[in-house]
Parts: sequence; C-alpha cells; structure tokens
Amino acid sequence: PDRLAAVHGLIQARAFDRAESQLAQAAEDIASLSDAGALDALRRLRVMELELAQGRSARVLEEVEAARSVPAFESPDHVHLALELRFYEANALAGLGRIPEAELVARETMDAAEGVLPPSHSIRIDLATILARAHLERGELDAGYELLESVRQPALERGIENDPVVARIDGLLGRWLREVGRPKEALERLESARSALRWSYGDRHHDVAELTMVLARIRFEEGDLDRAWEEIQAARAAFRAFNSPMMRAYLLELASHVASARGDLEGKLGALEENLENVETHLFPDFRPQWCVSQMHRGITLGEMDR
Repeated sequence: PDRLAAVHGLIQARAFDRAESQLAQAAEDIASLSDAGALDALRRLRVMELELAQGRSARVLEEVEAARSVPAFESPDHVHLALELRFYEANALAGLGRIPEAELVARETMDAAEGVLPPSHSIRIDLATILARAHLERGELDAGYELLESVRQPALERGIENDPVVARIDGLLGRWLREVGRPKEALERLESARSALRWSYGDRHHDVAELTMVLARIRFEEGDLDRAWEEIQAARAAFRAFNSPMMRAYLLELASHVASARGDLEGKLGALEENLENVETHLFPDFRPQWCVSQMHRGITLGEMDR
C-alpha cells in the first residue's frame, strides 16, 4: 500500500519513469501474495492514473477492460475502487472524443457516487465536467454553463496550484464563451487553461492538444490564419501519437479549411489525404459521409493544383 501511495505522488510530480518503476515492483510484490485482493485492484488503478496523466487514453481503456474480471471491483466492500475504475473509463472515452459514451459512464458513476463521495471530491467534479462538455456539444449552452459554474468554486477551494481539474473546467468555459460570441474572452480563458495543463502534464497530453485545437479554430474564425496553422501543427502530432483517430479527424478537417484559406494547396491536400487514411483505417463505417466529402475536396484540390 505504501508503494502504491507513493506512485500517486510521483505521478502528480510528473516523475513518470519512477512511477512506472514503482508499479513494476508493486506488481512483483503482489504476485507473491496468496490473496492480492484489493491491492491488485489498487495497482491497476494507479496504472490507469499513470497512463491518463500521459494522455494515453486508448491504453487506459485497455486497462479498464482487463480490470473488469478483478473480483475486488465487484465487491460491495470496495465501492470506492469501482467508482475510480468507472472514473478512468469516462475520462479515457472523453479523451478519445467518444463523448456520448463518456457521458453515459459519467452519469452512471455520478449516480453511484451519491452518498459515497462528497460533492467536492475530485472524481465528482471531473465527472461533472464531462457531463458539461456533452451539454455544450449538443448546443445546450445554458445547462453546460450552469454545471461548470456549480463545480468551479469547489474545485478552486481545493487550493492546488495550476490544478488540472480547474483547468479543464476553464477550458470548457472557454468553449462556452466562443459559442456565445465572445471570442477574445474565449482565447484568454483557453490560453490560461492550456498553460495550467502544460504545467501539470507537459505538451504531450490529449487535454493540451484538444485545447490547442479549439484555439486553432477560434484563431481561424478570427482571421489569424498563420497562428491557427501553427496551433494545428502542434495538435496534429499529439493526436497521432495518442492514437486518437476521432480527434484527428476533426483536427484534419479544420487543417484543410485553414490551409485553403491561406492559399496553401499542398497543405490542404496533405491534410485531406492524411484524414482519408485515418478514417479508412480507424473510423469506417461511422465516418463514411465525412470520407466522401474529403474525397470530393481532394479531387477539387488536385484539379486546382493542375491548373
């Protein structure tokens, strides 16, 4: 237990290599026990925490699936462990852009947490941000804003410098500001949120990449094409590394529009072809309409380049 508790502190300090080493040693220690019970479940949760802190949402989902057969997660004596498992599942789904699925898991987990975790608990606050994001993506701006405001103050009261929980809330408030037609305020809020997330996670994290994509979209809408393109390139490499095909699809569609506005036909063609390969490999058949549109624009762009 002490080793696993130390892992949490190492992750918070971004000492990921040391955390991984401690987890490997913990796995050996637990394997030697006749009845690992809750210790093995706790070790698995720390593995998920480590993967999520590094933006590896797909690997978190793999760990969640592997953990479903662990008896401790089903035991009524270990409700907190089961809640934390669903928490990581919801966050991983959100990190991959699978918001309807993330919302379902978050809502079920919020219901299960009622009376078990206090409203100010970080798990409940983080799950509320996933629900708020789902509201915003459906255009339910009032509901999304009210939910974000209701959890922001409890999050601030945690008193953690550059708290990633607060940063995620502020990132969503930045999106809300964009949707209600306040782009300058949105840019300020999003820049601040991204800085806090970078302090916590570094540049190579899906939350940082996602805010970078939103910033690129606003800069594009405001006519700042060069900065929009710079933001896109930063997010592009990150989403490829994180194996986030859905987020890549959204980003590459934006990249094709920005490149077109800049008069950069090669950049536009590159974004379209990369997205066609991404959709064909990872997102068929759900993204077939987007694939058809990208094929059409690819043909138009090739024609423009031949003239």
